[in-house]
Amino acid sequence: MDNLEATTLTLTAQATAAAAGNATTAAVITARDNSSDVSDFGPGSIADVMHTAVICVLIVCIVLSNALVIASVRLYAPLQTTCNRFVVSLAAADITVALGVVVMLIFDATGLQVKEGSYRHYVCFFRVGAPIVTTAVSIFNCLGIAVDRYIAVMYPLRYNSMMTMSLATKLTSGIWVYAILLYTIPAVFVGNFDVICFFEAFMNKYHILALELHYIVVLVIMLALYTAVMRASWRQARLIRRDEQSFQQQTTSDHVDHVRRVMRTVKVFALVIGIMFVCVTPAYTFYTWLAFKGETSGQPQYTIIAVCSDILLFCNSTMNPVIYAFKYREFKAAFRKLLRFGKYQNTGVY
Repeated sequence: MDNLEATTLTLTAQATAAAAGNATTAAVITARDNSSDVSDFGPGSIADVMHTAVICVLIVCIVLSNALVIASVRLYAPLQTTCNRFVVSLAAADITVALGVVVMLIFDATGLQVKEGSYRHYVCFFRVGAPIVTTAVSIFNCLGIAVDRYIAVMYPLRYNSMMTMSLATKLTSGIWVYAILLYTIPAVFVGNFDVICFFEAFMNKYHILALELHYIVVLVIMLALYTAVMRASWRQARLIRRDEQSFQQQTTSDHVDHVRRVMRTVKVFALVIGIMFVCVTPAYTFYTWLAFKGETSGQPQYTIIAVCSDILLFCNSTMNPVIYAFKYREFKAAFRKLLRFGKYQNTGVY
């Protein structure tokens, strides 16, 4: 009997020790997982601080560079063209992107988007809507630029009568109104106000799909327009080379200058659209996929992808002024004058 009791006590002690060991191991694994999450993108982690720092740098670059674009068009007469009305609207949209990111950072830092009550609904509505509206405005302005360049190349003699300043102003105003309505009307009626404020959770998945389809349709139209413009320009260039020795040499020379100026701007804006495609497409694709999958970017397995997509989307707003500075002769000269605080002189460089 004593031996049986001793054996029972021994087995009980071993089981207790094994259970304690398993509990300790589980606790270690849990602690390791939690520390791994914090070291990745948890609040206050190094990665989170670096992410915030990068976003802050991008905000400063976006505001300053696009303000330079707007000031250049506002101050220098040679840049006050119908095409540049769309450029100014595009720059204004990019600045609004930066301001929207500032608001988003404030909301995230203070936790306003997770508080209960109707106030949270308004916060989420504006937090989600700011990047959607400004991105849509950017896309539609790029389409406006493509249409403007198409008319300039295909109908050069009628361009000034077809694309007036008044029409360009009305079109850019209409773009902003349409982009705002494109977000607000579906968001008000089918937005999900009872979830934590993530873009892909707050918005109805079919609303997100509609935005994606808008994006694809606009890209296809711009591709078709620029393809037609490039083909027409190459055809004109061949005709010019064939006739450049004719008796109309002076007229041909003027025509050559015109074609070269138009082609220069076409190449610049084709590059702008190409950069936009690279920067915007990953975010649109990723968030649409999440919406239909029924998951959110807040889940740990998607954190890195979400951060990279967002940063790439914000980088798009800094790229246009850089392209203008290196590829657009008129803007390059205007930037130099502004940064040197010099007085602009129209020397015929343009």
